Amino acid sequence: MPNIVQGITPVVQSDTAIIKWSPSMNVYGPETYVVNYGIIDLNFTSDEVMDNFVQLTNLEINTVYYYYVTAINSVGTSRSSVYNFTTRGMFTSIILLQLM
Repeated sequence: MPNIVQGITPVVQSDTAIIKWSPSMNVYGPETYVVNYGIIDLNFTSDEVMDNFVQLTNLEINTVYYYYVTAINSVGTSRSSVYNFTTRGMFTSIILLQLM
């Protein structure tokens, strides 16, 4: 079995997130990772990657997303715990000018 995916951290913006994890050093060869994410677990989307990160785009702002990462290699699969992150709201910059 592959090692359980660890060191998972999200970097979240308003409508995107990058999820990174520690690469697994496994004697059974390269691993593929599948990242499952969504607002509720009945409607998860899957992204398959060979790297130890994935960028999620077109996310809804101010929304809680749940996700987990599965490692797959020639001897089986291992799944991480379920984690979550919240996307940020859009903001506008306000520049205040001092009038003299």
